[in-house]
Amino acid sequence: MKKKIFLSVSFLILVFCVSASAHQDRIVTMENGKLMGLPERYQPAYLDLQKKSLRIGTNQFNFPACVSKYFPSDNQYDIKIKSSWYHDLSILPPYLSISIQPRGKDYSFDLLFDMDTLKPIKVEIQIRQPNMTSFHELLISDTCRKSIEESYTKIKQ
Repeated sequence: MKKKIFLSVSFLILVFCVSASAHQDRIVTMENGKLMGLPERYQPAYLDLQKKSLRIGTNQFNFPACVSKYFPSDNQYDIKIKSSWYHDLSILPPYLSISIQPRGKDYSFDLLFDMDTLKPIKVEIQIRQPNMTSFHELLISDTCRKSIEESYTKIKQ
């Protein structure tokens, strides 16, 4: 009897652990501005922080000044890019996450884009302190919101 209970509990723990770790963001790498690791339907994919533009498939987003001001102009930053397109889409659309951390600083700017439209889902600042990290959504002015809405381009193939 104890063996059956032990096996049952072990099986439930295993199932829970597998399902809990089923979704994980994919790391996206950059080679000469090209985003590597995205599926074919999101190609071509480029990020050019000098020109302040992001392209995924036939969509292009040109970062307006009110957003690009968070990217240090001297290239003194570390960038991390992650993505997910295989999770429960009723919760969140396929997304691309870009984290820009100025070197030597304890914060980063995190941008989350819908990969199907390139519309920003969230723009936030992440502050790292000893033993704690906090996230704060950046408030975007109406003028900046309008600039963002005008920053999308559909590229003809």
